[in-house]
Amino acid sequence: MVKDLPIVSSETALSVREEMMSSEAYIVELIARIERDNPNVFDFIAHFVATSNVNSPGFPVACSAFVYRLLESQAESDEIQSL
Repeated sequence: MVKDLPIVSSETALSVREEMMSSEAYIVELIARIERDNPNVFDFIAHFVATSNVNSPGFPVACSAFVYRLLESQAESDEIQSL
């Protein structure tokens, strides 16, 4: 495991869950922020959505897992480059 990837606390998870439920505009604003601030993550998600069966019950979990792996991989790459 890469040390630079944070472990999410239960308090943080609860806070984000509450944030998500607070507004229908939340996801729209979040996606716009990802597209603006981290376009490679946005492109990765868009490609996954375009090439996957979005009606599959496992789709949200798979998409989330792949984004997590993308972040792990970037952290590993950053760690290697910093040596």
